[in-house]
Amino acid sequence: MGHIWANIPPPPFSSAESEEDQHLWKHHASGVFTVASTWEKLRDRKAINHLHGLLWYKGHLPRQSFILWLATQNRLHTLDRLARMGITIDKNCKLCNSEEETHCHLFFQCIYSKSVLDTVLAQGQLQWPQMQWSQLLLWASTAFEGNGTANNHIAKTILVVTVYYLWIECNERTFKRVHRSPQVLGNVIIQLIRAHLMNTEIEDLVNDRIRATWNL
Repeated sequence: MGHIWANIPPPPFSSAESEEDQHLWKHHASGVFTVASTWEKLRDRKAINHLHGLLWYKGHLPRQSFILWLATQNRLHTLDRLARMGITIDKNCKLCNSEEETHCHLFFQCIYSKSVLDTVLAQGQLQWPQMQWSQLLLWASTAFEGNGTANNHIAKTILVVTVYYLWIECNERTFKRVHRSPQVLGNVIIQLIRAHLMNTEIEDLVNDRIRATWNL
């Protein structure tokens, strides 16, 4: 055994007995452990969702943005989805009662929802192209890109709040038998957007045209 031990080469490093051992975290440039670097090491990396700017922009409305997020994933419990789950139900849209309720129909192929959106856009003196739901989201993600202007902020808020209240209207009609006209619901949305803008700090919100448009 002694001759075997003698033939083992020394380790390729020197040991300084006078120095204390150091623990280095190799996943951070500083060598110091951080929770953030651990998360970056463990998490799966995916491409950035191109719709994130529509959903989680500075000053967004969390509850409304969450509903829009579900809508972008086609995860709202629209009547066509409930039918696919095996639930026996009338699939006609609760808003127009003329076509099957799907995400694409509800936002904004439905004559009711389109009328609501048109009411809100008219208040903001805006025009949006008429597109299928998925195409509209792609268009909006580019057209409203960035947080630097009040116009982009307002456009995103219009989309978020309108989708939210259309979904609320569907549920109100289903569970409470409450019906509002497109003009009434449009005005509810306009007043919420106006209140939001009055409590949101945006540099160019002092623009006279915007103040006049939204009666700020």
